[in-house]
Amino acid sequence: MPKENDYYIIKLKESHLKDWGTHRYTNTRERIESESYIPIPKAEKYNILNNNQSKKNTIYTAKFKDTDVEIEVLASGSSKAGDKYAKQFHGKGNLKALTPGYEALGVQVGDEIKITFIDEKTFEVEKI
Repeated sequence: MPKENDYYIIKLKESHLKDWGTHRYTNTRERIESESYIPIPKAEKYNILNNNQSKKNTIYTAKFKDTDVEIEVLASGSSKAGDKYAKQFHGKGNLKALTPGYEALGVQVGDEIKITFIDEKTFEVEKI
């Protein structure tokens, strides 16, 4: 589990902000606009498990700095089949849930955000 003040920084791509649902390599489902996510480049370091491992230990709260936006998110996805570590956070039950947080921060493609853990289940998203 992440510890207080653990953090990582990512540079935002189009797919992170709003294009995740339309930027697809397969046609396994309908293309949906405004879906967004937060990548997790160091999931193994922070022991952030994929939801294929433990449903209750993969739910987090994302708070967007200096806004009222707070979203329940799920750690999921993997780089290879069966990987126990997550590769992204996305809205729990709503893949568009993070988009209002990104909009409140005013971030754009190419901007960097800092993800800082407040505790093991809560993190803050900040534009840097």
